[in-house]
Amino acid sequence: MDNSRVVISSLCVLAAMLYTQLGHSKDSHKKRERMGLTFKAAPSQNSWNAGILYASCGEANHSEIVCNPYRGDILCHKEQPVLCFLDIDAPVPDTLADPQYWTGGVLAPTKRVAGTRFSRLSDANAYCSATFGEGWRVASFHDGGGWALKGYGTVPKNASGFWIDIKDQPQATCWTR
Repeated sequence: MDNSRVVISSLCVLAAMLYTQLGHSKDSHKKRERMGLTFKAAPSQNSWNAGILYASCGEANHSEIVCNPYRGDILCHKEQPVLCFLDIDAPVPDTLADPQYWTGGVLAPTKRVAGTRFSRLSDANAYCSATFGEGWRVASFHDGGGWALKGYGTVPKNASGFWIDIKDQPQATCWTR
């Protein structure tokens, strides 16, 4: 009887050690902090076309992808401007050499705000409307066909990333639908 207790006790200690080493500590059960999708301003592209804002998931030539449209790429508690969009169904301007990613609208960033400020997409859309007026909403990954956006607008100084929405990847935004 004493030997069986020692064996059982040893097995319990061994199982607990193995469980912890595999990353299943009591802290691993905490929920992973949500991440949101951001696009970056492409300064070289924006300098070629005055009055056109170009933002993308990667570098200007798409040689390096810097966002994650499947899981998000920036922790939601970080502050980034929201990239807002007003669809005016504008034709591609003659001055735009490459019409790919043209949205037909106006793009404008808000002041920096934590993505956690918005519980739902409707909250983020309301923020754009409150900032710029009726009809404005959060720009979406797909507004320019995917992976990049071009629209009327200007890139603010020290532009970095912008919060955007993606309708078919619920794990890639700071808000829910």
